[in-house]
Amino acid sequence: MLKDLLSTEVYKNFLLFFVGIFILCNSSLIGDHIDYANDILQLFVTHFGQLYSPKFLSYNVHCLVHLAEDAKHHGVLDNFSAFRYVDHLNKMKRLLRKPSCPLSQIVRRFSEMQNCSQKKERKNNPPLLRKQHAAGPLPESFQGASQFKEIKTSSYTLKLDQANSFVYIDGKVAKLQNIISAKDDIYVAYTTFNNHELFFDYPLPSSALGIHLVDGISGPTHFCKFENIEAKAFLVPYDRHFDSVPLLHTH
Repeated sequence: MLKDLLSTEVYKNFLLFFVGIFILCNSSLIGDHIDYANDILQLFVTHFGQLYSPKFLSYNVHCLVHLAEDAKHHGVLDNFSAFRYVDHLNKMKRLLRKPSCPLSQIVRRFSEMQNCSQKKERKNNPPLLRKQHAAGPLPESFQGASQFKEIKTSSYTLKLDQANSFVYIDGKVAKLQNIISAKDDIYVAYTTFNNHELFFDYPLPSSALGIHLVDGISGPTHFCKFENIEAKAFLVPYDRHFDSVPLLHTH
C-alpha cells in the first residue's frame, strides 16, 4: 500500500487525486458531491506544484482543474473517457483499406455497419444462475429450494469462491454463502465482517466512499433478496485486515 511507502505529504496529495476521481467515476456519488470533487482536484493541482515544482504542472495535470465541469455536462468519467477508444483502436485499424484519409474511411465503415445491421433494443435480462448444488445454507422456509454457486448479471458476476463472493449489503461488507432461487425470486445467504475501520481520513473519511478496513468474518448467517446487494466488493490483504473497495461498475 502506498501509505507505507510514501511520505505523509505525498500520500495526502495522492489521496486528493484518488478521492476526486473516485467521485467523478461513481454514479452514486457524483450527483451530490461533484462540487466537492472539483474543490479537491483543484487543491491537488495546487499541492502538486508545491511538492514537485511548478515545472511539472503539465497540460495533463492542469486539465484536472476542469474535469468536474466536464462531468457536469457529460456525466461520469467513463461516459467520455478515451479508454474505450484505446481498447478498440486495433479494431478500428482493421477497418482501413488504404493509408490515405483514415478518418473518413472509418466514418464510412461505421456508416456501412449501421445500415447493414438491424438495431436491437437492449434488454434488461434477468440474472443468470449457474452451477446448481445442494450444500446450503438455507432458511427453514426455503427447504427444497434450488441453490446455485454463481449468478451473472449484465454488469458483474458473483461466485461462492474467495475472489468473487464479497458484496456490500446495508453498507456493510459481506461474504456470500449461498445463492437461492425460491418463490419466484432470488435470495442470498451471507455473513458480514465484524469490524469495519477507516482506511484513510483525509480529505474525508474513507467510509463515505464505501472503503473500509475489515476483519473478523463470523457470526450468524443472514438472508436477503439479491436486489438488496448494493455493489460487488474487491478485497486486498493489508496487514492483518482487508482493504475493501466497491467496484464502481457494479453499483
